[in-house]
Amino acid sequence: MQNNRSAFADAGAHSHTKVQAFNSPEKEDRGYTPISKSKVAPSFNTPVSSTGPLRCLKVAVGIIETEKNGRTQHWPGVHFLRSDGCVEKMWAGGHRPKQIVFNPPHGKVYTALFASSSGHAGYLVRSDGVVDRGECDPGPLKQAPLEPPEHVKYTAANHGHGTMYFTRNDGLVDWVKGSGAFQGTIRASHMSKYVSVSTGFSACFLLREDGGVDWTKGNGEIKGTIRCREEGVQYVAACVGSHVSYLTRSDGLIDCVQDRGRVKSTVKPPSMPMGVKYTAAYTGPHTNFFLRSDGVVDYPIGNGEIKGSIKPPTGTQYVSVCTSESHSYLTRSDGVVDLVDWPSDGAVAQIHVGLPPEPQGGCCIVM
Repeated sequence: MQNNRSAFADAGAHSHTKVQAFNSPEKEDRGYTPISKSKVAPSFNTPVSSTGPLRCLKVAVGIIETEKNGRTQHWPGVHFLRSDGCVEKMWAGGHRPKQIVFNPPHGKVYTALFASSSGHAGYLVRSDGVVDRGECDPGPLKQAPLEPPEHVKYTAANHGHGTMYFTRNDGLVDWVKGSGAFQGTIRASHMSKYVSVSTGFSACFLLREDGGVDWTKGNGEIKGTIRCREEGVQYVAACVGSHVSYLTRSDGLIDCVQDRGRVKSTVKPPSMPMGVKYTAAYTGPHTNFFLRSDGVVDYPIGNGEIKGSIKPPTGTQYVSVCTSESHSYLTRSDGVVDLVDWPSDGAVAQIHVGLPPEPQGGCCIVM
């Protein structure tokens, strides 16, 4: 994949961003505000809808494939799950980023999302447990919504190594190959339930409610279970990386895992106030992040050595992180997303969601 640093980092490319609604004139500038580089990004006014200020709840980054002068180009397609239950999407296009909105069926909202790094699509989980596949400029191939079994809802979707994993509200995980054909269901042993799934290029980690982590290389076969070596400590979150994976512990430390679940080292938050713990880890192509309970984000190198920290603006906390080839997206408790260019120890821009929830040309939810 080419370096995508210029896709959103060039202030001239997005300082005059206009939202193009379906079959309507261009709207006023909104949504993507460049600011000077600093350790803490200043605050801007959030766009307001008829139901109040729209906030971003979560970010997922996938890939958009475009053709230019006979050459295929790949750009980050960034999905923003909004507080109104819609999903806003932004990707590079010409001299301006393009933006669209995916709207759920009437009476439903989107509650979770996952963007495929290879399938050029986003998987949008609805409140009724059905998963929609959101595409941009779709080809002739259509994929129907992914329906859960009767009396069951899907709560999350993940993609890794050609396989989709759908977490169910009954604690089981269905897995589907790239063709969309159902392959099977993964059940945890000893009557435990799965609470979340993390996928990577080489493995998939399934976090159990009893604090263990099952791992698989694919085809639904569990190869082993990882348990914390400390008595009375359980794993509360799992994140698969390309070289090192991270398991967040109930005591606020993070185990760095390699070689089929072997713990190589344990990371504790450095020089911090009493009671602050790590709550989650996030991996990316070039950097990783550890989220702290005080809303600060640490970024490690190697087997967990902390290189620095990113602090949110006063009065806010970071609540989640998503990374791509060229940028990282840190979602704040006030619903604004700070864009971090790597390497950097602070935000270089802010993203405010606020595109009108109306159909737009060039995108579809495949029904």
